[in-house]
Amino acid sequence: CLSIPAIRYREPEFEPGPAKVTHRRGEKARLYCSVKHLGERTVVWRKVPNTNPLTIGATTWIDDARIYVDHKNRQWDLVIEGVTSYDSGEYECQISISKKLLRHVVELYVTETASGQVKRNPEIVITGTQFA
Repeated sequence: CLSIPAIRYREPEFEPGPAKVTHRRGEKARLYCSVKHLGERTVVWRKVPNTNPLTIGATTWIDDARIYVDHKNRQWDLVIEGVTSYDSGEYECQISISKKLLRHVVELYVTETASGQVKRNPEIVITGTQFA
């Protein structure tokens, strides 16, 4: 009697990536999620504490054209165009495997100006007829 060896699947693993990213309002934000050994499983992005997904695989599941997944090889990065302070918060890149959920958390910070700087001496332009 021949015994058939058990087929072993490698469990997905998140590769190291930034856990915190900071962008200025209006910029394109990229939240990194790189996964080894994904196999047939699906990557899901959600904003904590919401339970509804933002994306499932490469498909966006919310009605916001600014949000999408940039998928290349192992990368499943969440991209948010024109970020606002509303977008600040904690995001989860998740993979569901038998009886557990693998999570990679990325914190997004959105600032109003570069490094909190205030623009000084703005340019003032006056056109037309001038009276003193």
